Amino acid sequence: MSSTEIYKFKKNGDAEFIGETKNAHRGAMSVWSHLEKKYLPPVMKFGKAIPRRFLFLEKESVNDIWALHKTDTISETEKICLLSTFDNAIAQKDGLRDLIKAFREFDGETSLKEQADIIEKEFDEDNDLLAIGWNQTSVNDDTWLNIGGYDEDKEKSIPYNIFKGNEHWFIFEDEISSIS
Repeated sequence: MSSTEIYKFKKNGDAEFIGETKNAHRGAMSVWSHLEKKYLPPVMKFGKAIPRRFLFLEKESVNDIWALHKTDTISETEKICLLSTFDNAIAQKDGLRDLIKAFREFDGETSLKEQADIIEKEFDEDNDLLAIGWNQTSVNDDTWLNIGGYDEDKEKSIPYNIFKGNEHWFIFEDEISSIS
């Protein structure tokens, strides 16, 4: 079964796995589906009203869901939750209380409350914690533990480092309008 994986970034910038919630469809896909149902009309296709989430292969249909973060339509809580589902999103330590609160307040049926428990435990126990990141589905091999490269000598993947890499972006930046 797939899962949503959660990673912390330590003071040295390296990623480390800290936990997971079972069934990845309870993560990003549930957030997207909830926001779609709440804010967007279905797409007319073949003379039928079809939810956007079922047209996932047609990028335009899902872009409307992802673009909700650029609007005033959704709440700040929903915006934080939506942004956390995007590829390579990282929440910095100074925003984790807001993230945890948003995850607990989100009104959809998701794994966000379970994720909040994992993140809060790490926040409370690890003074070296810098940030949190996700792999929204464990089916995806590109995790924070292996996108940092490969060490031929040690024959193992190199964890991503937020000080050395440029694949990530921060959820709690002032400028989120450029995220797509």
